[in-house]
Amino acid sequence: TCRIIFGGVLEEFPELKFIIGHLGGGIGAIKERFALQHPHRSTVGSRMKEDWGYYFDKLFFNTAGFLHGTKAILASLHGMRPSQIILGTDFPHGGMTADRLVEYMKALRSLPVPPESLYAILEGNAAALLKL
Repeated sequence: TCRIIFGGVLEEFPELKFIIGHLGGGIGAIKERFALQHPHRSTVGSRMKEDWGYYFDKLFFNTAGFLHGTKAILASLHGMRPSQIILGTDFPHGGMTADRLVEYMKALRSLPVPPESLYAILEGNAAALLKL
């Protein structure tokens, strides 16, 4: 995630869409730290022309890898907008069986988030991204 931002990939290819797996490996939890330490495009070695947050907000992150782990998704919502999070499952890899997938979807549907945010995460963001 940071290499994409600091390396200028989004600057060079502004229409390119990235979906970062596994909620970005916890990047939402340290987003604030990056924004405070590297807020401006003047960061040494950076190819950014805009502030760090400008590029971060252009990325998408999927929920793959968490089986029933709704806490990670809730934690991510402190550093990411619901419009950046897309449903991912790792199915059938990683021990995700059809029964576990059903349980995972039930757990996601019970997240204590506004209905419009839940719709965005489970369906709306992917549909918009794929122009469906």
